[in-house]
Amino acid sequence: MKYNLFKLCIILLVLLLINIPSYPQKYPPSRFELSGGFGWPEMAAVKIKYGQDFQIGISQGFMLNTSLEVYYHFAGKPKLTDRLVWYGLGGIECFYWGREEINLFPYLRLGRSFNFSRRYGVNLDIGLFYLLKESDYFPKSHFSPSGSFSFFIRL
Repeated sequence: MKYNLFKLCIILLVLLLINIPSYPQKYPPSRFELSGGFGWPEMAAVKIKYGQDFQIGISQGFMLNTSLEVYYHFAGKPKLTDRLVWYGLGGIECFYWGREEINLFPYLRLGRSFNFSRRYGVNLDIGLFYLLKESDYFPKSHFSPSGSFSFFIRL
């Protein structure tokens, strides 16, 4: 009985060792990305995105604002990850100021990702947003600068 159990353990060990590759494994690309940061007009916000070079995401700000965003990574090749570092960003944001006012505005930005490792990094982007309706909370001009700084983690 002990001999058969010992034999079975040796066979399982050999099978496991044969299956271990002798070359470094490549990790599968992360599809989800969680980020948090500051920007204008979204103020402080938490974002979640899904995708690789084409991403779709949602952002929830702490100032009662929500936005839907679309990212397209188009250029640059970092050493630490497979995702391209330069991206274009388009989105639409909704600010809710209580019963008195709701503002919608689209925005376009150009940005870059700085990767600290395969999973962590910082996104910086800058662009313009267009105010669809005049507001006491925003400048009188309908076009205004837009940008953000956020720390991200790929899940």
